[in-house]
Formats: sequence, C-alpha cells, structure tokens
Amino acid sequence: MTALNFAHTLDRRLVHRHANSEVFVTAVDRVDENHYGFAAQLPRWHPFFSDGCDDPHACHDLLLLVEVARQGSFALAHTYEAVPLPQQFLIRWVNAQILEPDALRIGDTPLDVVCHCRLVRRFHREQQLVGAICENEVRVGDRTVARIDFSASWMPPELFERLRREWRASCGLGYPPSARVEPTRLHPYTVGRTNPLNVLIEAVVPGDGAIEATVVADSRNPTLFDHPVDHVPGMAQLEAARQLSTIACPARGRHLQLRSLRAEFAFIAEPDVTLSCHTELTDDGSTRSRLRQHDRTVAEINLGWSAASAPSPNRAVEQWEVART
Repeated sequence: MTALNFAHTLDRRLVHRHANSEVFVTAVDRVDENHYGFAAQLPRWHPFFSDGCDDPHACHDLLLLVEVARQGSFALAHTYEAVPLPQQFLIRWVNAQILEPDALRIGDTPLDVVCHCRLVRRFHREQQLVGAICENEVRVGDRTVARIDFSASWMPPELFERLRREWRASCGLGYPPSARVEPTRLHPYTVGRTNPLNVLIEAVVPGDGAIEATVVADSRNPTLFDHPVDHVPGMAQLEAARQLSTIACPARGRHLQLRSLRAEFAFIAEPDVTLSCHTELTDDGSTRSRLRQHDRTVAEINLGWSAASAPSPNRAVEQWEVART
C-alpha cells in the first residue's frame, strides 16, 4: 500500500460533509480488489465528540472512530468503486470496539491513525453496486487499536426522495418534514455535556429496571446535522442511546468510557414524529437501547462500558445529583 499522508484532508464532498472542519480523513488508497487503506487525523478537541470530557485519562471517543470509518469508506466507494456523487448513503448496521485504549489516549498533539479496510461483500441491483459490508482495522503505528465493521447501502437522491415521500404519505405525513418546535431538552450536566446543542434527550421517565426518554433531533447541531437531511441520522441515534445509558448506569459516579457498540438500523427515523429511546442494563453491565417510532423499533443499540483507569470525580454527575435533590 502506498504511504498514506496526513498533510491535508480530503475533498469534503467525498465524505458527505459540508464543513471542512468536520472532515477527518486525509488520504485513501487501494491495495487490491477487496483491500483498501485510508488515513485520518483525530483532533485533540472537538466541539461535539470532546464536549464535556474532563478526564485526563480519556481516550479518543469511539463515536469519533466510527465517524472516521464512515468517512473513509464513503471516500473509497466514490474514488475506487465508481459510486457517483451525489448518492444517498444509509448505514444498515455497525459493530465497533476499542481494543487498545492506551494507544488512543488524548495527548499534546493530534493523533494520526491508519485504517485497513476490507470489502467483505458487495451488493448489486441490475448490475449496479448499491451496497457493501466493510471491515475496518484502526491502527496507530503497528498496533491495531480498534475495529469498526458496518454495512451501508446507497441510491440516487431522486430515488431516495421519492421513496421518502411515498412512505411519509402512507403515514399521513407531508414532505419535507415540518420543523420541530424548540425542545425542552435536559440540562447539559445531566448527560456530561456543556453545550445544550449537544444534548439529545428530553422527558426522561424511569421504569422498572429501565429508563426511557424522547430523542431530540435539533438540526442546529453543526456536527450531527452538518447539512440538511430529512431524517434523524444514525450518529444522532447512537449518541441519544449513549446519553440515556449514562443516566441508567449505576457506576456513573466514575468516568464511564464507551468501549464497544453494536447497532442495527431497521427503519429511517422521522425528525418530526416522537422518537423514544428505551434503555436497560444487561447482566454484563452493558446497556441495551431500543428506539421506537410509529409503534415499531427503528433501531437497536447495545453499548459496552468501562471506567477510566484512574477514577476521578465526575463534575457533571455531581451537579446532576445535586439538581435531583
């Protein structure tokens, strides 16, 4: 594989971003028919992925690595697999795990990573490539620090819009989706955040061994809604499940760090219909979330957690506990 460089980021169009500041991938390369590589630089601080992180022992956010894998795989599809711009991409499922957190510690400089991508399976319709399953190994130097595997599909934007119009009409909804009224979101400290725009849940209701909340789909968030979309993005659903999980976890008095996730997105989530997130603890200490809308499960998300190596007081949690009393 040709040496990958970190000198500058890719054309933002290749990774489906409008803001240059939201592009992390710096280079892509093809090894053979099914093997690729791409490079990325992880910032020391990011207004969404780093918001609320006051732990000196923290490693880079797993969701940031998922975003890097998404960007790199999309860029490879456009560059080497003849997938035209623009296409509407949808993530079907994603499995991700941090393997060596020590190698992902946030340091005094941005972190350069290289992803080795294997195209496991291609999906065709009428001889056109319309989807793929990718396995990504994230490496720092010669260490494999994370794995991120996912399945994605894509279609022309005019076909996507037609299907969306038909589906919403069948539900008695107009197109495009109507603007949602200003949400009464939780206080940022409740979920370990500082910026209210990064809070994605409201109206928390405790239950028997579980907790439920309404998901906030605020298009003003510049990361989750980098450009206009007519649905609730998968990354927003992942983050909503994480935020509700931090409230549900009994060990939240220590810094909890997301170490693994497994998510399946069965249906497109509408931004102007109530989307609920139901989260419960499992026997192994992980959390299981179901996002529901229209009386059906839109997504199922399982998250695995670990405490920081040197537990320290979590100011966000402390203030949340004070606010509850």
